[in-house]
Amino acid sequence: GDEPERIIHTTLDLTENWKEWKVKEKTTILEPQLKWEGVELDLRQSVMGAVQSRVRELRDPCIFEDIDGIVYLLYCGAGESGIGIVKINNI
Repeated sequence: GDEPERIIHTTLDLTENWKEWKVKEKTTILEPQLKWEGVELDLRQSVMGAVQSRVRELRDPCIFEDIDGIVYLLYCGAGESGIGIVKINNI
């Protein structure tokens, strides 16, 4: 896992055998910045699966476009302790 777990953007070439897919350049989109996101908690390597306590991690990103065409990113903060939403510009 990452340290801290954060929301990243990357691309994959899906035309080859899936066992050979490689992540291209990664760009950080969002990382913990606010208390409800766990910014005050210690950095630890993330582990796969649900967490039972607050951790310094952003997880489970989801893109949402409303009926007016405005695009948002929804995500979980502090592990699975809260849900955030941010407007995405220039998509």
